[in-house]
Amino acid sequence: MATPLCPYFKLCNGCTCQHIDYSRQLDNKKTELKHAIGYPEIEVFTDKEYFYRNKNYYAPHNLFANLNEVKELVKSKMKSKKKYDKSFFQFNDLEDMENLDKASEIEINFSYPSFNVVFNYDESDQKYYRFLAGKKHLDSIDGSQIAPSNVVVLLTNYRTYDSYGRLEYDLIGEGSAMLFRNGRMVPANWKKSGVLERLNIFDKNAGEISFESGQIWIGFINDETKLDFF
Repeated sequence: MATPLCPYFKLCNGCTCQHIDYSRQLDNKKTELKHAIGYPEIEVFTDKEYFYRNKNYYAPHNLFANLNEVKELVKSKMKSKKKYDKSFFQFNDLEDMENLDKASEIEINFSYPSFNVVFNYDESDQKYYRFLAGKKHLDSIDGSQIAPSNVVVLLTNYRTYDSYGRLEYDLIGEGSAMLFRNGRMVPANWKKSGVLERLNIFDKNAGEISFESGQIWIGFINDETKLDFF
């Protein structure tokens, strides 16, 4: 047992575990998570602030990662000294460009106008500049406009699972995809075999697809999403 930190613990009913020792709280959470996702080994990190919530955004879309702390954590937990394979994705020049459909502008209408997205390709720096609801979509840290070199759109299924309208996506499986790079659309397919398996994106010849050097933006649509490119 532990002494609750909040003086209103017995009256509020908002927190239910403050009377339990913190170590026991962690054990209980790990047990519940194991049963929920069926994964046997779960480690809870509590000594540093690896994740935090920014109150300038509405929950649950306000959870951010402290990347420096996460990177240090990964290094400390590495059980193998094997070097990381940096060939996770391939980056090469685009072949057969003239036979691919042009895609200087991408429009994705998800649902309401406030969620509609446009990517405009700038040939001078080979990037797709992102607009959300008709306005430049800016990085909240440095204020620059989000501009990946590659835009990947995966076709999958998703459904609304609660009264808040939150969505659950089918991310294990396979389906068709589109890669936008260098002002062109490259037909593709995607496959992810399991939770711990990496996402594979293949070209029309079933080989690993090649990306333009730079950032990769991955999005998801279903059969009802309207997507146009020009």
